[in-house]
Amino acid sequence: MYKFLHPVGARVGWNRLICNSHASPKSTFIMWLAVQNRLATKDRLIRWQLNIDGTCGLCQLESESLEHLFFSCSYSKEIWRQVLLYLGVTRAVLPWQEEVQIAVKRSRSK
Repeated sequence: MYKFLHPVGARVGWNRLICNSHASPKSTFIMWLAVQNRLATKDRLIRWQLNIDGTCGLCQLESESLEHLFFSCSYSKEIWRQVLLYLGVTRAVLPWQEEVQIAVKRSRSK
C-alpha cells in the first residue's frame, strides 16, 4: 500500500552518498542540501531578499556561493588540499560538481 500511495521519485546518482553513509545525521543532512544546491549560502539569502553582505565570510574577497564556499575560496581550497594530501590523493581540488561525481563513482565500489 505504501508503494501505491507514495509516488516513485526520480533516480539520482548521489543517493549512496546520503543513504549508505556512516556520517552523522547532521552531516548527512548538510550533504543532502548541498547536492541539491539548497544550502542557505549568502547568494541564496540575497535572492530571498534578505539585507545581508554577500561577501564570503572566510576570505572576504568574493561573493559567497556553494561553489565558492567549499571549493573556490582560498581558505577552503587549502583545507581540501590538506585533506587530499592526508588521504594520499595527488590531484588538484576540482569544482563542486566534479568532486560530487568522483564521490558518487567511489561510493559504488567497496
